[in-house]
Amino acid sequence: MASEESKPWNDDDLDLRRIIGMDSNANWLLGIKRDEFLKGDAKTLVPCMFVMEPDADLSHFHATMKDAIEIAHNMDGVQLVEFELGRDGSKSVGRIWPLLANWRFFKELCDNPDLSGLRDYRAKQVILSSPSSLFSHAEGVLRFPDLNISELPDENSVIIGCIDDGIAYAHERFRSNQHGSRVFGAWDQHDRWSVGIFHDKNSIDAAIAGASDEEQIYRVTGLIDYRDMNHKTAAWRRAHGTHVLDLASGYPSGDDRNDRPLFAVNLPADVIEDTSGSLLDIYLFLSSAYIVIAARALFDAGIKPRPIVINASVGYLAGAHDGQSFVDDIFSEIDLWMRDGAPEEEAGVKFVLPAGNEHQSRCHANFSVSDGPVEFDWMVLPNDHTDSYFEVWLPDDGGNERLRLTVTSPDGTAKTISDVVNPWANSDGFAVWKDTSGRDIAFAETIWSVSGRAMLKVRVKPTDSFQPSVDAVAPSGRWHLRFEQANNEMDGEINVWVQRDDSVYGYPRRGRQSYFLHEDYIRYDRQGIEVRDDETLAQSTCPVTRQSLLNAVATGPSVYVSGGYVARTCKIARYSAGGPNVPPEDPALRKPDVLMTSEDSLTLPGVLAAGSRSGSVVWMSGTSVAAPQLARRIADMIAAGAPVTRETVKAGALADNVCPGENPMDAVNVKRGGWGRLPRPDQMRVTR
Repeated sequence: MASEESKPWNDDDLDLRRIIGMDSNANWLLGIKRDEFLKGDAKTLVPCMFVMEPDADLSHFHATMKDAIEIAHNMDGVQLVEFELGRDGSKSVGRIWPLLANWRFFKELCDNPDLSGLRDYRAKQVILSSPSSLFSHAEGVLRFPDLNISELPDENSVIIGCIDDGIAYAHERFRSNQHGSRVFGAWDQHDRWSVGIFHDKNSIDAAIAGASDEEQIYRVTGLIDYRDMNHKTAAWRRAHGTHVLDLASGYPSGDDRNDRPLFAVNLPADVIEDTSGSLLDIYLFLSSAYIVIAARALFDAGIKPRPIVINASVGYLAGAHDGQSFVDDIFSEIDLWMRDGAPEEEAGVKFVLPAGNEHQSRCHANFSVSDGPVEFDWMVLPNDHTDSYFEVWLPDDGGNERLRLTVTSPDGTAKTISDVVNPWANSDGFAVWKDTSGRDIAFAETIWSVSGRAMLKVRVKPTDSFQPSVDAVAPSGRWHLRFEQANNEMDGEINVWVQRDDSVYGYPRRGRQSYFLHEDYIRYDRQGIEVRDDETLAQSTCPVTRQSLLNAVATGPSVYVSGGYVARTCKIARYSAGGPNVPPEDPALRKPDVLMTSEDSLTLPGVLAAGSRSGSVVWMSGTSVAAPQLARRIADMIAAGAPVTRETVKAGALADNVCPGENPMDAVNVKRGGWGRLPRPDQMRVTR
């Protein structure tokens, strides 16, 4: 690789950090990887969200957004599509304003003085997401269709929502013999020619009645389309979303459970395939908004307004882990929007999330450089067809601390990046690595978040390609990292997270997880037994740790989080991640709230639930199958009239703990053990 310094790209000489609060992915996606990200078409619509800070003046923000959008609509080449989210035609949910915008909009937002009001508005965050076939032909103003209601569920129902992948909504576990499907609304976000396909209970019942078999139902409704070359999750024997929704609210059709109406959202396959999840945010927002809007229609039609429960077994690794992420904002704002002033116990949304499966991933480092430099390696694997990156988060104290990071690639090319209070004004705020042909293969830049924390991100392109002569590839191997003070004021702790980058079951094997290496990291003790927790080591100076690997979108105060345990042994599953959150004012503040079964035993992996077709049972493991069990428990609490808050869930977990010998406040449990290990809340159809 050449060692010459370079700006991120040369064609526009544009640094998107000029937009205050801009997504830290922006320069990489819309700069270095623009052609790939936009698929070679500058007219491609990029989903994005403008999110205000909690204490900001909403009326001022809304007026600024409306003015900016009106100006942009009159600019040549700028294309914008808005979402209508309220009956009054409103385009926002409180502090969140979603948009689809082409590349020209971001360029104008950076440069055009007429848009300076929005560009320089300080109390905002701009979140980019991944272009998808879902929005490829969107235009005008998009709105969710009205829910067609011909039959109401029971008056005292509890609504369950599921945001996932491969939800086979015609499955018998989601039906009632007397009332047909319990799925009152489903949104398939996979259609190339519209904004997905919306189904209501009437259309699903009609498809079930008119089909000769279940396979035909999904062909008729469009869930499976073999003319589409994209992945078809529901065509596989195991479908993640079907398994998850069965655990959350599956019942035998003969039970005639008309008190658990369901709403299901199948996320786009191309978004799920990107396991980093870093571009998932707007899809989570729109999916949640759809479920909430549909639930309000049922409340207006006559069922008793109650909190609704939404399970989203998704997440990612990198992020602030401080409860102030974009998705934390999304969940909080959707909850407040649904509550509309009502108490938490009586209304709102109970979001349930998995703790994550990265406990043993070696993807987190925690250290201080006040006593000298800290060095370790980042292992980027060969044959990786996806990007790899890590994030360095500085202390949240708003001081003038400066960190100097030197990154040396496997072939010896070293770059130094310095973090400063105003990184976009600093010439050392970014670095670019190039191959011998002068093509960009790696990029580092500093970002100053509006929440007051500085973050430095280092990304490398795939290490392999089917067309290496066309696509630049990065070298695989050990990228050496050296962290040190750039002045004498760097006293706080630094946290570094590698982003998730593996392959999902059933999808092409493209990603390979990168991780940190340090000589003091102990994987196995002297007896050859795997080390599961740092607390079991007498003393460790290793910067690479197993703590604070909790799902990065599950660190907020308003969500409910489940880890996993092995039912036969009562031990925490080896992969189930935990806290503490960062900064850890209270080590118990954010860890999994409970542990649900994610493995039946060491020899019988996973838990059993529905396969993709009626009558089938398959096993799946991970905290993704623990979370929906907690969702079912919360729904049962709501149905029984019990108030549901994190405190009442904690109290219930302590009372119903099936493993009383496991103290939730011991050194290990306080970080990832939850407040109790609970049995499955549903009756299993098959024993093992």
